[in-house]
Parts: sequence; C-alpha cells; structure tokens
Amino acid sequence: GLDEVIVVSTFSSEQSDVVPRLGAATAGYLARCLGDQQVLDLSWGSTLLAVVDALAPQNLPELRVVQMLGGLGRLESETYGADLTMRMAQTLGARMRLLPSPGIVSSKLVRDALLEDVNIAETLALAARADLAVVGIGSPIAGSLVTETGILRVSELVELRAMGAVGDIALRFFDGDGQAVDHPVNDRIIGLDLAQIRHIP
Repeated sequence: GLDEVIVVSTFSSEQSDVVPRLGAATAGYLARCLGDQQVLDLSWGSTLLAVVDALAPQNLPELRVVQMLGGLGRLESETYGADLTMRMAQTLGARMRLLPSPGIVSSKLVRDALLEDVNIAETLALAARADLAVVGIGSPIAGSLVTETGILRVSELVELRAMGAVGDIALRFFDGDGQAVDHPVNDRIIGLDLAQIRHIP
C-alpha cells in the first residue's frame, strides 16, 4: 500500500553511517513535496535531527510545523521534539506550534488533567489534521534512546516486548502486524496515538 519507497545505500550498518544518509534522503524528499498551506508533524529522535540538519532553507510562511509528542528529557537535548520543531520551522521559513507539556507523565490522572488544557488540546487537534508527518521508528531494546535517557524503564521495555512490541512511533508501541500494543504506558503519553498517526496522509 505504499505510494513511494526510497532506498538508501550505506557503506555499513553502523548508526553513524546510516542515520546521516537517512536524514539527507528524507530532507530531499521533503524539498520536493512540501508546500505552503500544509501542516507538518514532527516526532523526535536522532534520525529526525539528521533530517533537520540536512534540510535546505526554504520560504514557506503558511506551512505549520507541529510538535506531535510532548517534551522528553532534558530541555537542552537537540533530539527532542520542541527543539527539532523550532529548528525545522526556522529552516523552512514556516510557523511552528509547540506542544506545551511533557511527553510522558507519572499517571493517567495527570495525563487526563493536562489534556483539558486548551493549548495542549488545540495543538494535538491541529497535529491530528496534519498533511504530513516525519517520524522516527524506535526499537524496544536495552540501550535504546528511550532507556538511555530514562524516558522508560528497562522493565517496561521487557513487558512491551513480551506483549509483542517490535517498534514505536512517538512512544506508541506496535506489534509485528502494525497493531497498537495495549500497555499501561499508553495512558501516560501526551501525543498522538497510532490511530491518529495512521490517518495522516
């Protein structure tokens, strides 16, 4: 069901070789498909940092770049959504919409309370109507960015793998059939869910 596939050639399978090439290929794709009057969602991660680094400047004043998952980890980290959203909007001469909340909170009660905030609710509603989303795909393994930065505990990743998780998009874990994994961590995330992400063209 894919409309287009871009295959990237690399010299090795090392992340230091693969990620910059993925970033450059994605930036090239965006250069030919982005236009004004669009809404572009952005998640987080080292691959998206490579995309932002490789983007050529444009002037798209009516394009809106939207953070689709709340903030994660230290504010100074360049791989997180708010910083990536700001940098991409600046490079593209576009407007930005940040999600003013943490990406993951301590409980469902806290999550539900934050979702009542009008700024958070309106940003997520805008993100759900996006024309395009640029996302990284994470892997639920020890040593991954989500455990190294303390976003999730190793024990949570073990549980997710036991439930069939093979990857995640914006902390939303899916199984080998692409179906959402029903784990309590979902109740603590402030961001789009997989059903909403799936509806983005």
